[in-house]
Amino acid sequence: MELKFRKRILLLGCMVMLTGCAVKNVAQDITTPVESPGYTRAQMMMMILSQKQEITKAYTDEIWQKKVTDDGKTYEEVFLDDMRNFFKELKVLNLIAAERGIRLTTEEEAMMGEASNQYYNELKKQKTAFSDISHEEVDEMFKEYALAQKVNETIADSDTDEISEEEARVLKLQRIVVGDKNKAQELEAQVNAEGADFFAIAKQNSESKDIDIEVGHEDLCEAADKAVCALNDGQISSIIEDKGKFYIYKCIVGYDKEETAKKKGKMKEKRREDILDSAYQSFVRTRKIDVSGSEWRRISEQVSGDYDGADFFLNYKGAVNREGA
Repeated sequence: MELKFRKRILLLGCMVMLTGCAVKNVAQDITTPVESPGYTRAQMMMMILSQKQEITKAYTDEIWQKKVTDDGKTYEEVFLDDMRNFFKELKVLNLIAAERGIRLTTEEEAMMGEASNQYYNELKKQKTAFSDISHEEVDEMFKEYALAQKVNETIADSDTDEISEEEARVLKLQRIVVGDKNKAQELEAQVNAEGADFFAIAKQNSESKDIDIEVGHEDLCEAADKAVCALNDGQISSIIEDKGKFYIYKCIVGYDKEETAKKKGKMKEKRREDILDSAYQSFVRTRKIDVSGSEWRRISEQVSGDYDGADFFLNYKGAVNREGA
């Protein structure tokens, strides 16, 4: 999936191995009543089976009975746990949208209407466990899913601070690490001698075998960070002491443009996730949304076996990609 919001929902529609990135537990008053997400069994099944179909195509049907957790849960059991959380999160994000006045535009609704029509027409050509689903139910799920995606874009983009090049800066360095100050002073003289090979000297003398390193501000102590950021390419630092060790750095590339851009993207994505997680956790502290255990058991029983049919997520992606073309 190209559009994404909370980590759990990000897994859907993209043929992934489940990694158990669980929703954080939230302290909640045990008297808080549990609200249903309000989705019909057919609505939930059409999304579960669409995702199950994607995973089966990627990994074959042998994946479902593989044990994937320490307590012996199968891939299918973990998958269904994830899907149950998906529906909880989908509803919460739509409720957050209502609170904040976030809505689909006329154009976005039309795009989802097109995706819904295509999916519904494909579905009606098949015999499935949810073939009695109405067009209105299908349409609702496409719009709810699209609105949840929009919550991601709206909240995260409005609240995420811009990350500067300096903040994300990546440097390529070589270093020497020793535990004796006198030794460090000897090596400092050696690496600064005319024609000295810093790497060779480090390889022979450093207590750390990681000579070539790629670092950002967060990877260095304050003194080292200040020192190496002031170096030009090819320059060597003075001795820097930190926690009983002595360091000498050589700047190879003081600003790695490509790696800085990659890091900047990762930092922005992490901030976006944190902002969305905060909004989500704040909401669920006061309202508890969940599919009832009895209802989920009935759904779980119905989604076993093979499914080869209309794919909700492929239709959604197709509509989004056509709009972006």
